[in-house]
Amino acid sequence: MYNLQHNLTIEQKSLTSTRQIVKFSLYIAIGAPAALFTFLTVFAIARDRKLRRRKAFLIIGALALADFVDAVATILAGSYRLCGLTYGWAFAKVHVIRCTIQPYSLLWRWSDSAIGFMLVAVSLDRLLAVAAPLRYFKYETTYAKRLIAIFYALSVGNWLLAWIEPLWDPGREIYALCDAVVVAPYFYQYSKYLTACLSALSVLFYGVVIFMLEQRMDGLGSYMDTKTLDLQRTSQKKLTVTLGISSVCTLFFDAIPRAWGMYMYAPELNVPDMIIQGHSVAPYLFLINKLNAIVNFFLLVGRHSEIRRGMRFAFGLATRKISRRRYPTLRASQIENAMLRPPPATTNATPPPSPDSSVEQVPLCRDAVV
Repeated sequence: MYNLQHNLTIEQKSLTSTRQIVKFSLYIAIGAPAALFTFLTVFAIARDRKLRRRKAFLIIGALALADFVDAVATILAGSYRLCGLTYGWAFAKVHVIRCTIQPYSLLWRWSDSAIGFMLVAVSLDRLLAVAAPLRYFKYETTYAKRLIAIFYALSVGNWLLAWIEPLWDPGREIYALCDAVVVAPYFYQYSKYLTACLSALSVLFYGVVIFMLEQRMDGLGSYMDTKTLDLQRTSQKKLTVTLGISSVCTLFFDAIPRAWGMYMYAPELNVPDMIIQGHSVAPYLFLINKLNAIVNFFLLVGRHSEIRRGMRFAFGLATRKISRRRYPTLRASQIENAMLRPPPATTNATPPPSPDSSVEQVPLCRDAVV
């Protein structure tokens, strides 16, 4: 697809090694905390039954899993390439297939698109929860698992596309550093632009969520008492702020750096030696998305007590207490009837309480919107 020139001088290789050592050291330095924090999120949700029963947390856990795989791949890539620079085989010639089957390459090609797809899944889940709360409440966790499976499958399909260029010319030789942009330059461009668009799309969907959320809160006021409505507003405000900050971080730590980095990489795509020499800052921009995963962890832990309790429980730092003062469990049809019943006429006399409209049962509607 292009001609690869192996014409680096000894001086160029020495300077290139210095630049690459700095870059690949950053791979490990940024990838390690990202892997740790995303693992904590996945582990807490996987161990806590209450968190696994929440559809939103299942999808957030799937996003964290994709971030974790991406961080692990980053650590493996940095370690592999640092070993090559240390032991002197980084600039040896190898067949492109050898680079394609490297563990970090296989993980990267899946996780890169999986992160973008799962960001969209999180926003779509919130959009459905706000636009159709009754239908959303009726959905079991099977809905969330199917949504995750669909987007994970799309990521696998995208992973298969990464094999087209290496298999088209399996005899092509490249440097043993196995830079992804040299292995499959056209797929690399497509993948980065795709994930940048998916990240931006997730932010756009969340803007619609904010707009519809205010209308939904006003509409629910006819079916809830003042105390329950205040609880709803407090819960929704916390969720709105959390996802709002997360969306802003996704825009600046993921979508913009990906698109900008790919734009800066474009002039060098047909000159592999320039890429290997490390003149471009594009690879450093692609590392910024690891910060997005770290920020998401602190947002979840800092703003949601369920995640904090789940982590303490997962690591044996707390025991699950059974509280009998929680709201009783009702069927979805009972909650639907409570929400669809016309509001009572305003009278001076206080109406007698009924089983279907007690204050203890209505707060369960909160799960239909959250």
